[in-house]
Amino acid sequence: LAFQPEAARQALVESKLYRHPDIWTYDIAWEPHVGNYAARRSLDAQWELWLAEQYGAVEAAEADWSFLAPRTAEGAVTGPSDEQITTDGEWTRMVAAYRRFMDDTISRGYGRVCRLIRSVDPSHLIGARSGYGGTGGAGVDVQMPFDLIAGAVHLDYISPEAYNLSGDWSDFHSGGFTTAYARWAGNGKPVFWAEYGYTVFADGASRDLND
Repeated sequence: LAFQPEAARQALVESKLYRHPDIWTYDIAWEPHVGNYAARRSLDAQWELWLAEQYGAVEAAEADWSFLAPRTAEGAVTGPSDEQITTDGEWTRMVAAYRRFMDDTISRGYGRVCRLIRSVDPSHLIGARSGYGGTGGAGVDVQMPFDLIAGAVHLDYISPEAYNLSGDWSDFHSGGFTTAYARWAGNGKPVFWAEYGYTVFADGASRDLND
């Protein structure tokens, strides 16, 4: 979402990664997420433009949702709050539209990145390791992790990641569902679990390894 094409092109050309025999893919994002409401505010202007593009006007979108678009203290259109992102309510249709806006915005960003990489290196695969906090982790919903479907059309494979899949069958069942969803999101593209981990601490807490 903050792509710097000239810097990226320089890095690709000068590093000669496209000639390196040990490289088979570019992992162009690691646990990408948009952030909480304060971070998402930077996309407010794009959100308002998207509403006009998709609905014809903000007022038409509000009529479809039966809910008014959130506004800042200055009266400008803004995105849903953190609470609205993580809980159902009369705002749910608005949040669904906002998530589609994010998918479209992310897809355009991935498209720009992938087109540049392929202009320098048409041979290697491109993926994005997605799953901030582990794909499907409810605790990080407020940070709006990139959905696996966002930008999937531009990638060569879909790459969810797992963290702390453990315990009873239901936890592993959710991992199987993620694989199925990834196959659907990629329209049959390969699914590659690039990261699979489990905390080494029994209580799940992080610690200073110098302690």
